[in-house]
Amino acid sequence: MKHHLILSLALALMFPVVPALSAADTSDSDPGSLKTDFEYFPLKYGSRWVYKEKNSSQSFIVKVAGYQNFTIKQKNANGVIVSTTIRCARLETTMIGKKVILGSELIGISGDGVYRYKVGDQTVDPPARILPIPCNNGVSWKIDSKIQDRMVRLEYAIDEDKITAPIGSAAKPTEVNALRLKANDFRVDEDKVEATVWYAKDIGMVKLDMQTGGVSFALELEKTYSIEDWRKHSFFSIW
Repeated sequence: MKHHLILSLALALMFPVVPALSAADTSDSDPGSLKTDFEYFPLKYGSRWVYKEKNSSQSFIVKVAGYQNFTIKQKNANGVIVSTTIRCARLETTMIGKKVILGSELIGISGDGVYRYKVGDQTVDPPARILPIPCNNGVSWKIDSKIQDRMVRLEYAIDEDKITAPIGSAAKPTEVNALRLKANDFRVDEDKVEATVWYAKDIGMVKLDMQTGGVSFALELEKTYSIEDWRKHSFFSIW
């Protein structure tokens, strides 16, 4: 049970499976100032990614459900606490065939990276940079954030890899260039986690492998949809 809790907290920095944001957190379809076309983390309204969890064979849908503002308070260079409002995309996760939202998160993009600001009802303090801008081979950076009163610490390092990803409306398996992010010295408090995540250009996250204490979670991308493509599939309309 302990390792499942640790895994869920570690996942909070990589995949939206933490219980959803409250109803008070309303969103709309206007991205405002948010950059929605960053090549490794596209955030166009209505976009969907279908993932299969290899160990359970369950499939999940992650969608850009809307956009909303999020205000953070941080100390500036003079030690004064200032408030900054960030325009974020709200991502929601459901299971195929189910209406219940399993998890949600707020993702924003600034000049130096893609940041996770909130997972479920929990603020990520400080916001966690999950991808740098630009994304170059050999770049590394640290995350040292608190989620649910637990400290999540790791150092990401980027290298290049080849990976198979579903391409086009037919989701044809195709070998593509990808960025592989290896999480080094990944810990939730003092518990060690192993994790690697792959991102492909113009697709987003393609694969995720994570484990701790013999408990593992492994996602692979099955298909992507634009909102226009999704609307053509009336069978999927409940999702």
